[in-house]
Amino acid sequence: MSDSFSIVIATIGSASLYDTIKSIYSSSILPSEIIVVIPKVYRSNVIEYRANQVKYVYVDFMGQVNQRIYGFGLTKTEFVIQLDDDIIVDYYCFDSLLQAYKGLTGRRIVGPSFFFTDGSYAYNKPSFLNKLLSLFLFIKTKPATISSIGYGYGVNFSNVLDNYHESEWLAGGCILFHRDDLPNQVHFPFSGKAYCEDLIFSVLIRKKQFRIYIVKNAICYIEKPVLNSNNYDLDCDFGARKYLLSVLNISTLKLQIWYHLKKFFMILSRYS
Repeated sequence: MSDSFSIVIATIGSASLYDTIKSIYSSSILPSEIIVVIPKVYRSNVIEYRANQVKYVYVDFMGQVNQRIYGFGLTKTEFVIQLDDDIIVDYYCFDSLLQAYKGLTGRRIVGPSFFFTDGSYAYNKPSFLNKLLSLFLFIKTKPATISSIGYGYGVNFSNVLDNYHESEWLAGGCILFHRDDLPNQVHFPFSGKAYCEDLIFSVLIRKKQFRIYIVKNAICYIEKPVLNSNNYDLDCDFGARKYLLSVLNISTLKLQIWYHLKKFFMILSRYS
């Protein structure tokens, strides 16, 4: 196996894109090509990072999953990494992902561990309200699993000695594929923001007998999310998770109760 790899970034030209590409060029190993796929309607948003390996591709359609698949089709290397436009990669991230992939066997995909930019682990620790609701609905929140209401829980590697940890899902922000395993079908059946598409993809690829691994010493950094969900976000999130549970063949009853309770607490918070 070679160490040659491409990076595909699907974006609408977010302000963070420039810093993401800049961090790539500070890595211990560099990609052969960086393919940035952008809908033409967002062309004016883009501040282009000028470098020989970076290719900006403007397309007539929108949708993160569709844009990625289009970008995958343009790659020429043995390995391909899908990367979000708001990720800062650690110096050894790509090298660690490649070495981890080569050290494992069977059909597999690998992804990094995530930290917030303040240095804390970004492993989707349940909030107090989510813990309370989980207890009420008897929902398990075990690390590296997808819960019975379609939420993915990550791994806190401060409690893990091994460098690899098998998981039921990978965050879509950074995934390394062998080119023979690149997705070529749209797995997200909704328009607009791709709520929990990484969970849906993870379930579908595991159905094809792939194993999923998180690599401890491959690190990516993200900003802490701003918690300002509204009814539209909640409704779209609910629809995507309902679809995810149908793929998993799991009852949506607990999710529906969860959704209505979350909506109740959201309304209540506005008047408190």
